[in-house]
Amino acid sequence: MAAGRDRRRPARRAGRSRSARTDRHSAQARPRPPREAPPTASGHALAFTSRAAVLGLAVCIMVLTLAYPLKEYLAQRSQIAAEVSQQNQVRAQIQRLTAEHQAASDPTHIEQQARARLHYTFPGQKNYIQLAPPPSAAPPVRKAGNATLPTDSGGTWYGKLWTSDKTAGS
Repeated sequence: MAAGRDRRRPARRAGRSRSARTDRHSAQARPRPPREAPPTASGHALAFTSRAAVLGLAVCIMVLTLAYPLKEYLAQRSQIAAEVSQQNQVRAQIQRLTAEHQAASDPTHIEQQARARLHYTFPGQKNYIQLAPPPSAAPPVRKAGNATLPTDSGGTWYGKLWTSDKTAGS
């Protein structure tokens, strides 16, 4: 057991007493008065130390290290939001097209579309088509005394053809 104790504790040095060691440690443990920084032009003491510089540098490094991943994270979040919005639009379109497909599968809907678009009828039925009248565009008029006369648009057949093309809007 004495051998185990020797390994754990260093041997006492000759010439020093226990009280001398405690005096040395107690002298180091005494708090030192803080150094005062010289006052600046505004009268406040400048408290910039090397610890503050190291802390500021560490904060700057941390901010610069996290800036790019944060930017990427925010960009990905906005991209995800755009994709979710697009996905919702596609789902709505799928629902609309599914409803149209179900309606197109209905025999009454097929019959209705055939009658409206292709003018189909059953045998023995008569189909009447009502043509819409052309849009009523008032012909240009000119006043001759008390009477108003339509103006002649061009006079020649190709002049009338040219003005009819212009009035039709093509």
